[in-house]
Amino acid sequence: MSKQDGLPIPNEILLILMRNLDAPDVRSLGNTCKRLRQLLLSNKSKLSCPQLSWKEAHLSFGRRIVLLRVDAKHEYKRRRIRGSDISAQWEFTEESFTEDFVDLFLMLSPETLILKCKDLDVNITSVIKRCVGKLSGKTLALEMDKCSLPDDDFASFLRYLSPFSLHLSGHFDRSLLSDQILPLSSLYSLYIGTNRADVEARTRISGITVRKIVNNWFQNYPSQLDSKNPAPCCVDYEKHDFLIVLPDCDLDYNEFFAFLRELIAVPHHTRESITIYRLPKTLIHAIARNLPTFDDLGPNSWVGQGLCSHDDIKWSCALLCDCGELHADYNMGADLPTDPLRMCDTVRLVLGVTVHKPGEAALLIPKETLLHVQITLAAGFSMVEAEIPKRRIVDIMKRRRVLYCRRQPSL
Repeated sequence: MSKQDGLPIPNEILLILMRNLDAPDVRSLGNTCKRLRQLLLSNKSKLSCPQLSWKEAHLSFGRRIVLLRVDAKHEYKRRRIRGSDISAQWEFTEESFTEDFVDLFLMLSPETLILKCKDLDVNITSVIKRCVGKLSGKTLALEMDKCSLPDDDFASFLRYLSPFSLHLSGHFDRSLLSDQILPLSSLYSLYIGTNRADVEARTRISGITVRKIVNNWFQNYPSQLDSKNPAPCCVDYEKHDFLIVLPDCDLDYNEFFAFLRELIAVPHHTRESITIYRLPKTLIHAIARNLPTFDDLGPNSWVGQGLCSHDDIKWSCALLCDCGELHADYNMGADLPTDPLRMCDTVRLVLGVTVHKPGEAALLIPKETLLHVQITLAAGFSMVEAEIPKRRIVDIMKRRRVLYCRRQPSL
């Protein structure tokens, strides 16, 4: 080893030492010489990196790579200009992004990360892996018009990020999505928007996805936590609202009954909502006819345990459609027609159950809930393209007057 190499210590030993340092010390050490910097960058995934724990970050890939930092909105501030919640904005070429940001030895770890690209390919995913950390307990919103990754690589990319909540939108082919693609072991909310450019294309998602996500919820209910898992999977878990929204799903009656039984098995304070479109009318009809048999599940058994009374349990169910007419055939129970073909193509079954904690509610303070579940099963198409973000992501196909960052940005 020559004197130009700096410390006469093998890289393997240096790497062991660096693993015992905290993130700021590791970054400071990497700035001392070229050898240590190269060692850090080549082993970035193995070492502690300073985390940019922003409220929300937008990362858009186009002719330029645009990075936005979005802070939390303050209701008491009057928004005088559009986009005033954007606190910082950088624009790079692909080369300058690698030099000026990726090689800063920093990792993006926002509460909500919004990624937008025309084509999700190997180059983009490799850059993202170098600058974005794990998103456990956080939200990933991915908008793309095409995905050139093979199924295994796309699945590996989503498993690497392991988001708590996943939102997918854009004009990409929905047939790409399947139970094997989604990171089900870490997923607690899933939203897949409609591709209006090709509404006929179906996903390959089955009831397995719904059952797995519901089971993730079930494992974090207070009654299911034990000495092995003493706390929920993330901070403020009970303050979250969980949702599953699918444009279609290969769901059958037994799978529906299985995840419903798990959803309402034990009391819990979180709210869950499941909405699935493009289901067979025969399935919706079968579930509607058998609704009275669900009364014996879950909440009714809590009455004997003293957790609530029958008056605290509120079941709601309705058959609706979008044609604007009143249908006598949509009466629930015994009056429901035996032929599901008599129902409209836009028919949907809305099923809800709410259980309130017994006792009188204080003035202006609602009663505490022991259960709040709503399930919507629709035969028609979903026309909602995206729910997150609420506003449009930066349009990367239009030129904007943005300062081009030629030097290291202040992060």
